[in-house]
Amino acid sequence: MNAIFPSKLDIKKHGCIFVALRKQAIYRKDGNLIMAKENKMETTQITNMEAFASIVKQMLEQAHPSADVEIQKVSKNNNQMLTGIAIYEAGSNISPNIYLEDFFQEYQAGRPLDEICHIIEEIHKRTTPDSNFDADVIMDFSAVKGKVCYKLVNAEKNAVLLKEMPHRLWQDLAIVYYVPVSVKSANIASITVNNSTMGLWNGVDEDMLYRHARINTSRLFKAKITPVLEMMRNKLQEIEDPELKMIAKMLGAELDTQIPEGTPQLYVATNDRETNGAAVLLYDGLLEGFARRMGSDFYIFPSSVHETLFLPIPSDLGDKDRSYMLEMVRGVNASGEVAPEDILSDNVYFYDSKDNSLRLIK
Repeated sequence: MNAIFPSKLDIKKHGCIFVALRKQAIYRKDGNLIMAKENKMETTQITNMEAFASIVKQMLEQAHPSADVEIQKVSKNNNQMLTGIAIYEAGSNISPNIYLEDFFQEYQAGRPLDEICHIIEEIHKRTTPDSNFDADVIMDFSAVKGKVCYKLVNAEKNAVLLKEMPHRLWQDLAIVYYVPVSVKSANIASITVNNSTMGLWNGVDEDMLYRHARINTSRLFKAKITPVLEMMRNKLQEIEDPELKMIAKMLGAELDTQIPEGTPQLYVATNDRETNGAAVLLYDGLLEGFARRMGSDFYIFPSSVHETLFLPIPSDLGDKDRSYMLEMVRGVNASGEVAPEDILSDNVYFYDSKDNSLRLIK
């Protein structure tokens, strides 16, 4: 398949299903991989991503003998290069691209390889689109113009990538375009619109993409703005594991007691898929409507490419408070709490309701 027709869905992790291995038992003991094949025992220490990916590929190939299992280095947002694995079932031309970096860290922390493969299988099962992708559709702009969407990325961190795709600058960010080909739960299989794609669409320019995306994105991915505490409670309630459910219940009961009285309420702004949700900042009337609802101006913290945080304020803050906010955002991004490919910005924004304007805090 041509490079401009990517057929993998970007996924990270979680879930569980049994992997049956034929003629070969593979398990982990004391940090080593033990491979028992016939009567021969071999012990191999996995010390790097390449070896880890190779072993995971072998195990999945044995569990799926009729499938093609592929490993691919994928260039991601913010100039990040990740290792993905995809399982193409017989007759299928599209598959989730499941990234292995987090799994390798879990393996190094002691998680057995068979459990990791179980999780990868479940992710594959849960997120694989129900039908094959028709690559010819993308060649006809009239067939996809009702699906063209936009998302926000960091302009500076993606300077090289942006040379290869239509985009427009917005604050310290860039608006880029994609076409979703399958939406399943929170997982979106999509085609990034790059210069090669634009070459197929005679007469289509970036301005036309923007006009369509401005309508489509808010229609296909509805905005939602939720108090942080409410979202945290909802996430805790979604936990199904019996052991974790008890812990989640206790954490939920402590949420209100951990927030000092008088602390300003934070709100999470994202879309109904919680994927590429920072783009709701671009939705017509969203910022203005939130300010009107709160009766105040507000600050915007770029939590990630998937969501942002809104902080309403009764009045403007001082320079010392602004400096603290900037330090906090940059500290979180540098700490690794946000995946490098998901970082949106190191800056904070201020929405001024008086003139319906957004500006960077410096």
